Amino acid sequence: MKPVKKEIPTHPDPDVQKILEKAMDYNWEVPARPSALKNPNTGNITLFARNPKVARARVCKFLSVLSDCGNISEACFASGIARRTVPDWRAKWPKFAELMDEAIEVAVDRLEGAVWRRSRDGLRKP
Repeated sequence: MKPVKKEIPTHPDPDVQKILEKAMDYNWEVPARPSALKNPNTGNITLFARNPKVARARVCKFLSVLSDCGNISEACFASGIARRTVPDWRAKWPKFAELMDEAIEVAVDRLEGAVWRRSRDGLRKP
């Protein structure tokens, strides 16, 4: 059996790149029974596909957008996952919770930097 080649997504921010590399190294175990993934309200499968490659891609997209904007709902929308899924993932995978906290920390650092720059330099109006 051939080993699966992991293509690590790239990000211009080195802190975010480290988060994405950690996410790619983790084995995102997907339940064997698709029924475990069904949304009880709609009956639709709301979690990612049973393919670990797809799981990694969605987790990486979510973490990348979350570190850029700091908004969980916006990151969910951009990565194609339901907002209600995030607490389940945090409970199921401690590594996801850890990476998510790191991504939020990066977003907060960026926001603090922007606030300091604006307070020091002011806001230029056109």
